[in-house]
Amino acid sequence: MVVEQAIVPVEVPVDKDGFLLDASGNRVLIAPELYTLEHFEAMMAEDYRSFMAEMMQDPTVLGGELFKKVFTEDFAIHPYVDNYHLFFIYVDRATTTGRKSDETGIVCGLRENTTGMRLITHDLTGKIPIERALLKINTIVKEFRDMYEHITIALIIEKQGGGDDFYSNIINRVDFGNDHTYNYIRDICAPIMIHATGEKEKRIEDRLEAPIKNGRIRFLSTLQNSILVRQILDFPNCDKLDAIDALAMGDHVIMETYPIVDKEYVKSMIEAYTKYETKQLDDKRQESKVKEQYNPEYSKRRNVIDSF
Repeated sequence: MVVEQAIVPVEVPVDKDGFLLDASGNRVLIAPELYTLEHFEAMMAEDYRSFMAEMMQDPTVLGGELFKKVFTEDFAIHPYVDNYHLFFIYVDRATTTGRKSDETGIVCGLRENTTGMRLITHDLTGKIPIERALLKINTIVKEFRDMYEHITIALIIEKQGGGDDFYSNIINRVDFGNDHTYNYIRDICAPIMIHATGEKEKRIEDRLEAPIKNGRIRFLSTLQNSILVRQILDFPNCDKLDAIDALAMGDHVIMETYPIVDKEYVKSMIEAYTKYETKQLDDKRQESKVKEQYNPEYSKRRNVIDSF
């Protein structure tokens, strides 16, 4: 994989006549009558990497400090889908779509049902208006449900910065777009609202360092040049964190909301606790062990088994 890493923006050096200057103070060969300082600032805000390479003849970049690589998978999901039990969609919406605004982070993927390995399949991050974001997610949800009825779909929405509006649109609208596309999201998903706390960079490091480095979070090879992967490889020197933060927040929620459970262990413990409840255990030590390890709310334990 080619690692492309971000650089830290600096002020544009110009002389009194408006000419761009190189590192030695020499004027760069750009016609000042064609460009103004405002033009260059707008170009920098849109794509700083290209601006430095093309306009300043300086493609030098700074490296990411935390992640040096990501694990990728080349296969399509169809032959392997039986190994997965959860399809997740993480949304961290931006409220504006201006040149300097944040992006809406939208990350989708599958989780394997025994190891907990997450395979990231989609990165839709970008400056996306709310209606287009709703339509994109609606299409993904509908197509995935048509193909894989047995897999749960989890939709995680970050509440701050526009998540309330996004949630309200999902819950209260019948259709989306000019073509009145039916709202499948509210029929198929049960959206979960979350509220992020703490410093963003620290949250990303704490929640993603181990799973990305040990391969518990992997990416389809088609995402090698995606915004998400570039932010991971550039972290913490990337200029935006919307995609990687959406991954960090959503991954933490599904870990708590949809825990990986050892089926055989759960079944054996329910059997043992049933014996305890019906006074069938011969050894008092067995009773104590079972009582300590399992919650006495039998109905909740039964729901765990019935969900398999």
